[in-house]
Amino acid sequence: MKRNGSYERKRYLLRRALGIIPTMIVITLITFAAMHAIPGSPFDPAAMGGNSLPPEVIAQIEARYGLDKSLPEQYLRFVGNLLHGDLGESFAYKSRTVNELLSDTFPVSLQLGLMAFVFALGLGVPLGVIAAARHNSLLDRLVSLLSMLGIALPNFVISVILILIFALLLRLLPAASVHWEQPQTWILPTIALGLGPLAIFARYTRAGMLDELAGDYVRTARAKGLSERAILYGHVLKAALLPVVTVAGPILAAVGTGSFLVETIFSVPGMGRFFVTSIFSKDYPVIMALVVIYGSFLALANLAVDVCYGWLDPRTRVAGSSGQG
Repeated sequence: MKRNGSYERKRYLLRRALGIIPTMIVITLITFAAMHAIPGSPFDPAAMGGNSLPPEVIAQIEARYGLDKSLPEQYLRFVGNLLHGDLGESFAYKSRTVNELLSDTFPVSLQLGLMAFVFALGLGVPLGVIAAARHNSLLDRLVSLLSMLGIALPNFVISVILILIFALLLRLLPAASVHWEQPQTWILPTIALGLGPLAIFARYTRAGMLDELAGDYVRTARAKGLSERAILYGHVLKAALLPVVTVAGPILAAVGTGSFLVETIFSVPGMGRFFVTSIFSKDYPVIMALVVIYGSFLALANLAVDVCYGWLDPRTRVAGSSGQG
């Protein structure tokens, strides 16, 4: 029976993994259609405030990049190149391919995002647990206040505050990450990018813990003489982490694929700046590449959430498997 349940769970996860393929097709199709719905040519300087080129010159450049083909042909060409690992040539950075741009910048954004995620999860969950364990205490109110501030303040405001305090006033850390290989340049952008998710993790953990602490099984455990520590960490925490896991997937995808504002403010050489600049310059290959990366991250993160659900709550493991049968 146990072996059959494990087999069904693997089948369920395999189906979810295969479901990423049609999801990515829909995402890329919508993005592709939206890009080409914007009027004007990406090679017309007039769109950026410059002098317009003759139409025949623009037509020649568009033919060079295959934009003279029909939209279905262009999309199929993109998919074919993508399957071969070729993301095309950038329109804005004409001397470099999209693969070259991302190979230089994506590892930096991924490193920053993972550091911010670990920072947020490593502090947010314990703060939520402490706040719930000491409900209505001064510490609980302080954690709730910090959580609200972390959620309410945009990360660019947090970035400026960190620079003013730690770089300009105390002169403890550099304000810009010009030399990204130096670890001290990682600290401020990591905190700036991670404080918002930290507040979310703390808030969800606290709410989940309070809900579980009000459950009948907790009163039963206390009646049996179990210590508060054993109840808190042996029974309550595991169930309370389910809502945290739910939001962890999208948060990991968001911070792991770059942040335009944080990377710009701290001069981080990541790919976050391409999210905005590629849209304004109508750099179709870069936009599609970023969408594929973000969509893949989000799909894989949600798959990881399903795996964590099965570990945290066996009931979801059974329901997920039987529901797909």
